[in-house]
Amino acid sequence: MSPKYKIGSILIVIFMIVVAWGYLGRGLEIGREDEHAYANLLPLTATAGSLSSFNFETNLKSYTINVPNNILIIKDDIISHNSTLTFDSPMDNLQLLLPPTVDGSFPIHISKGSFEVSFQVTVKEDAGALVSGDEYHDYMRTFTTRYAKRSTGYPHMEQAASYLEQQLKSFKLDTEIQRFQQENRDVLNVIGYHRGINRPEEWVVLGGHYDIKEKTIEGAYDNAAGTVAVLEIAKAISQMKTDRTIVLCLWSGEEQGLWGSEFFVNNIPENVTIKAYLNYDMVGLNWPQVYQLNVLVGPDENGAEVENPELLNVSNRVIDEILRYPSSGFDVKETGEGSSDQVSFWPIGVSTIYFSGLIVYPGYHNKVDDLATMEVLAGGRERLKEGFETVVWVSYYAVILLDNDELIKQKDT
Repeated sequence: MSPKYKIGSILIVIFMIVVAWGYLGRGLEIGREDEHAYANLLPLTATAGSLSSFNFETNLKSYTINVPNNILIIKDDIISHNSTLTFDSPMDNLQLLLPPTVDGSFPIHISKGSFEVSFQVTVKEDAGALVSGDEYHDYMRTFTTRYAKRSTGYPHMEQAASYLEQQLKSFKLDTEIQRFQQENRDVLNVIGYHRGINRPEEWVVLGGHYDIKEKTIEGAYDNAAGTVAVLEIAKAISQMKTDRTIVLCLWSGEEQGLWGSEFFVNNIPENVTIKAYLNYDMVGLNWPQVYQLNVLVGPDENGAEVENPELLNVSNRVIDEILRYPSSGFDVKETGEGSSDQVSFWPIGVSTIYFSGLIVYPGYHNKVDDLATMEVLAGGRERLKEGFETVVWVSYYAVILLDNDELIKQKDT
């Protein structure tokens, strides 16, 4: 064998050893990471109906976290589009959004390659939950007694509008009062803006009217209840970041002919598009009482065709898959009927959801429309609080889905 051949053979062998060692070394590196991987999570408790935080520690450089499909992961302060996410770097805080209907315990899985660990988290009662029937009821008592006789154009409207604006400001929302005149009456819309961080020019709008008929005193069911629903939703939404801007509106002039909402629709900034509008008028007397919560999607110009599939999907997913409420307690359907503020949005092509409870109400537009009447019809104060909570929870999750297109598309298996 010539010296040149020997040298060539030696070089080939060395090259093959180096290549093999590279593959082996990489395999050993992966194996070593799996072998010595760890992940710790504390505490092993969470609160139903809350944004629950955990201290998380791992030496993995990337990994996947999986939770049950009715629990959502918050990533970079934004609620993610599903319940399984891959993270590219260790983090010291994990935050989950738990629906109020989670009880007992649930697992959190962390995995990478052959490494997998599960933590069983015990669910506590809903003390400190995002939505509170007690707070809702307190708001109702304050608003119906301190700001009674709030008919459009009357002095009490100024006081009521100032109070509502201060409440929205307390949630750290940008606020404005839209003031205009119609038929020689001052009309005041109170509006709060929760600015979106990625798509601020795209709006999801929620609203309810706070004015009442002249013959009414408290106007509890029509429509302090819808007004307070918007406040409670605003408070819950303000505790998270959103892609889109969420606009919380309290209308005046609804009883005279949708004056407030029509003015708003006619004065939308040119660069803004509205993804959906959610309306609250006469709510609280609904499931889990004997009355259904009506979730009316519109408009519906042709009853034979589904015209608003996205909002129907949102409504059904929230009720059936996330909150897991019994479908018998809700009437979800398309309709072109309605006399409340959602109608103002139809001419500009915006799909809407109209939330309402008991339809045949003995206090409708008269002096009997007060909080005491609502409590009697609900079967007691505690049952009324539960009805209030239902409206806010369904709405809160509907906003989350509407804010995130991927979450709307996501199907639970």
